[in-house]
Amino acid sequence: MVSEILRLHALAVFVRENSVIPKGAREDCPDYAYEEQVEFRVYELKERADCRIYNRSVVTADFEAVRREENIAITVRAEKPFTVRMVNQAIREWRASGADVTVDGKDVVLTPQRRKDGFDRDVTIELEPVHLFMA
Repeated sequence: MVSEILRLHALAVFVRENSVIPKGAREDCPDYAYEEQVEFRVYELKERADCRIYNRSVVTADFEAVRREENIAITVRAEKPFTVRMVNQAIREWRASGADVTVDGKDVVLTPQRRKDGFDRDVTIELEPVHLFMA
């Protein structure tokens, strides 16, 4: 019999295209408010992907991303601040309305812009590619 003890983050995860996986901000315990500082990770968006986070039976975050040719529209209704990570994008630079864009390796991270009076529950982000990677 072969057995090995691995940390959770040492396991490979294979993700299907058009998937959204919410990653919580905490790693020290399994029972916390998952919608707090959640990062929605979008993988290989080809058409449409969506995700919901529940606290008991109440939806606390609702995420949808839709690709129209090269442009992407992201709509989020959330109780708490969040970020969006477009994983392994082949686009070096994006022009976005409704979010600040940073590049982290091959990922594009979107942080919704805040209103002066606080967090906006309904956020729409429009993404348009600027340059393609040249291999």
